[in-house]
Amino acid sequence: MLNIDYFLYAIKAGLLQDPKWYFALFTLPIDKEQKNEFVKIEKNRYLVKVENNWIQLSNVTTERPALIIEDVVELDKTIFEFLDKTVRIKIGRVIAYYALVIYPFKGKIELKDAYLDIGDLEKQISSKLLDKTVTLEEYLVFTDNATFVSNLSKIFSVSATYKNILPPPGINEFRRKKIEELKNKYGEKAFEDYSVVVELENALKEYDDQWLKDDPSYNKLVSGKIKNIARSKMFLTFGAERGFELDNKATYVEESLLDGYPIEDKKKLSTIFNSIRAASFSRGMDTQKGGVTAKVVLRATSSIKIEHTDCGTKMGVTRDVTKKNYKKYVNRYILVNGKTVLIKNEDDAKSYIGKTIMMRSPQYCKLKTSNLCEKCVDDILKNYETGMSLVMTDISNVLLNDALKKMHGGVLSVIEVTMDDLLE
Repeated sequence: MLNIDYFLYAIKAGLLQDPKWYFALFTLPIDKEQKNEFVKIEKNRYLVKVENNWIQLSNVTTERPALIIEDVVELDKTIFEFLDKTVRIKIGRVIAYYALVIYPFKGKIELKDAYLDIGDLEKQISSKLLDKTVTLEEYLVFTDNATFVSNLSKIFSVSATYKNILPPPGINEFRRKKIEELKNKYGEKAFEDYSVVVELENALKEYDDQWLKDDPSYNKLVSGKIKNIARSKMFLTFGAERGFELDNKATYVEESLLDGYPIEDKKKLSTIFNSIRAASFSRGMDTQKGGVTAKVVLRATSSIKIEHTDCGTKMGVTRDVTKKNYKKYVNRYILVNGKTVLIKNEDDAKSYIGKTIMMRSPQYCKLKTSNLCEKCVDDILKNYETGMSLVMTDISNVLLNDALKKMHGGVLSVIEVTMDDLLE
């Protein structure tokens, strides 16, 4: 039996729901005489239990795990009834889809041989919960399985490799050359400008990308903040952080943490220390601003209720719909030729790109009480009679998140801003 055929058998037998099965099939055996309820080893070969019989996997030896997430299988309606065509897909994706899509929702969400984007998946689930295609019971199975999948990281997440625990070869020499190049371009005081620091850091990260691009942890574990903050400071350059300073003049620290603290340069050393102290101070002091703001907002809005009626206002706030912001108008009511119209989904919202809309808003609600009508809020919030307070606490969330993020470092970046962006 081929290992791929065994995997297809395991799907039908429900073994993908058993955590012990993953440890048996996806890890290297420690003992050459190892035996458990799923696998036993004889003469460097795997034997797997199929029903009540032990069958040898003819195409793999114990030099590798019996199954690897990069192995490819073909799925059709004999495996999953809802499939109307054959799908070639990696085993790792089958496992993720099985736990998060197939088992909970039984074909209600499409199976694709593509990266499973959790944000996109959550949007699909939310939409199907609202139209009652997906039930609450199915959603609860999904949340349980999400926890199950996260525990498999012990097997599948590549946390340390030869490349990701080392700096890219020649990084110090490359950094020195790039610094000289930028000084020649912008002047001796070039690195007092944060935008020049960003230009250097981007060049260093591109150099590092070439080192990491074929590493199994790249864009998986080594991504986001780990790649752009932790790894950058550890191996590339500490960079320039504001600390307690409020001006726009950067103090650039060329050395990485691997090079050690620049003890003889007091200005650089104080920059490193102040970046740590400022983050800790912000977490302690600025967090309370978010809490206080939340309490004030809750007290001010707790008496506001959303009524299932239409106040009939013909006024609203005007907004320009663009490719960048169209998604935020989904589930909002707008005025079209004096009539109230609901933007039901993203396709609806796209049809208004490049146009100016008048959006119904609590600001113009005509109810005589302090309450709001459902058309002046939005199509989701209307289902929660006292939900206005919850929305208003977003103000405090912005303050809180900003304070907490400082504790974990920040990525310097340059963006292009137009006058339209500022006035939007």
